[in-house]
Amino acid sequence: MSDSPSEDLSPFPPISTEAWRRAVETQEGEAIWSSLETWIEKGIALEPLYDERFPAASRSADGRGPKAAASFFEQGEAAAATPRHAWRIMPECMLRQVGPGRRSIIAELEGGADALWLRFRVGPESGILGVRELSALLETTGDPDLWLALDAGAHALPFAVATHAALRLLERDPTQLQGCWCADPLGVLAESGVLPAGLRGTHREMAELMRWSSSHTPSMRTLRISLSPYHAAGAARVDELALSLATFVHYLRVAETQGLAPESVARQTLISLPVRGEFFVDIAKLRAATRLWDQLLRHCGVEEEGSRPLLHVPGSTVNKSQRDPWLNLLRSTLESMVAVLGGADMVSTTPFDHALRRPAPSAVHLARNTQLILRDECRLHRVIDALEGSAYVESLSDRLARAAWARFQEIESLGGIEALLVRGKVRDWITQHRQQEARSFARRERVMVGVNAFVTLEEGKEVQGRRRPSTRQLDWSSMLQVALTEAEVPATRMRTVDFESLPTGELSAALSVVTAEDDRFAELAAVYRLGAPTFAIEPLAPFRWAGEYEALRDRSDAFFLSAGRRPSVFLFLPGMRSPSEKNAIVDWLELAALQTNACAAPVEEKETLLEAFKAQSSSLVLWRGTLPSAARDADLLEALHAAGAQRIYRLVDEESEDEDVLCIGSIEALSLLLDELGVP
Repeated sequence: MSDSPSEDLSPFPPISTEAWRRAVETQEGEAIWSSLETWIEKGIALEPLYDERFPAASRSADGRGPKAAASFFEQGEAAAATPRHAWRIMPECMLRQVGPGRRSIIAELEGGADALWLRFRVGPESGILGVRELSALLETTGDPDLWLALDAGAHALPFAVATHAALRLLERDPTQLQGCWCADPLGVLAESGVLPAGLRGTHREMAELMRWSSSHTPSMRTLRISLSPYHAAGAARVDELALSLATFVHYLRVAETQGLAPESVARQTLISLPVRGEFFVDIAKLRAATRLWDQLLRHCGVEEEGSRPLLHVPGSTVNKSQRDPWLNLLRSTLESMVAVLGGADMVSTTPFDHALRRPAPSAVHLARNTQLILRDECRLHRVIDALEGSAYVESLSDRLARAAWARFQEIESLGGIEALLVRGKVRDWITQHRQQEARSFARRERVMVGVNAFVTLEEGKEVQGRRRPSTRQLDWSSMLQVALTEAEVPATRMRTVDFESLPTGELSAALSVVTAEDDRFAELAAVYRLGAPTFAIEPLAPFRWAGEYEALRDRSDAFFLSAGRRPSVFLFLPGMRSPSEKNAIVDWLELAALQTNACAAPVEEKETLLEAFKAQSSSLVLWRGTLPSAARDADLLEALHAAGAQRIYRLVDEESEDEDVLCIGSIEALSLLLDELGVP
């Protein structure tokens, strides 16, 4: 049998790809290829055909560059025979009180999780303020193989010291604790807008924690480079990848001032890179991240085996909908599969009701079981590299990596990630990309089922009226001062501590001593930071693509509850014979839950038009096609106004400055229509 299946299986004579392309161009023209491209972002397009012109960019044996591309039927044959290890199933747990926190942890572990992402919120409203409360929680995490991501936001250092004390209280060896302290000052600044200890003070804490952890909890990583704040705000994939590199370089510079080597920093880093379930594109994003980090570490002189940061892939929040939330189950399943095939070490699946409320136990259960099915039923961990050799994925990964590296170099040339974040340049990039994406959604070049296509106007009772309230930004500085006052800390400990001038190691040592005397680490953080200038910027606002569309439908629902009917428009389609064009307009109007009464009579049949208009209740007319000229059809316009028409808009396919023209697909046009109809 021939090595080429085409020679044995095809009933047609063999033809080269180049000859086939020439035949297509002869019939369709050379422009056929560009017309079939699908643009993703920042000059990156999906090609209509991936052939031998796009060799796979697999790595050479030493990992230093691309190896010679094999044929499509040879790639992947040289893969190692040993299956890859399973990824860790790491659900997110938001902990506010000890009792519910214990129950949540126990449920996750009994349900099959082998890692936990524990998010602590330190504040007056929290019931987890000290060592005793921490020990009650950590008592449920005694499995030595359990991997813990302990996230206390801006309070990583005092929290780590308190956790160390809690483990000793439980008579457990802190050196056996494995996981990450999740110190990420820039991520906290981007998400919350506040660093209680200021920029310099927080960086000092981070470096101090790295040194302290290497001796007290050697199996714990210190840094978590979280791209979630940027992703949640709507950042482009290229920017997310570039920001991850720039953040690591920034932290590396901070660590070097404390004498820490790049190898040590890399080994203590966890990258948290969300995906939103666009299957091949997001797999390419994760593969690009791996290549970029390999290249960056080589430039930093990190050659040691095992120094690459671990990759944590949480699910997205930008693509989750409040309406028809069951569709989020499918989105979260795709995200988890993307994470696994993209090479994630830990995966966190977003519960389907995340956008609605604090996730219900049933939703958390389904999120966890999604990964269990992928692992134990689909056995994806038994696949070494399912996409090695795919010209499509490898070429796309290469383009993303090159674009991200160029953006990373731009960030460095402009002063680094910290400077751009403070000046608002990062926010400007995200806003620009979000506007481009919004236009794609409006034209339905990008589709979210149930949001801008195939919408379900009526929801089931189980989700009505259960919207998640807007989150309140905490004033950390005031909060800590209140906690300090309420704790009645002795005056001898109320002095301002210039902890930046303390010799290396003395801050963590002092924290350990004070923790033994007073186990309330929230007050402890306030004490040693007293006098440190709080640093604040405008945070990156979370964003959901469904949010704007759902807001329109919420307005329509409120109108329906008060008026007993849906807001409606009269749609005049003179002489239209295409059902598909009419359906496209009606579908667009239904995105705002607008009821439509349509008439397709020719302009000449004025009486038919007026009869149809009078038979319905709307005073708003939408006219598809050429608006009647005052000179030719003044009597028709006058008749419509006399019959009760308050406003007549012409519908077109492109944006226009004319105030009497609306663009089909525009969400702003839908909002304007609701305003015209008096919908609050």
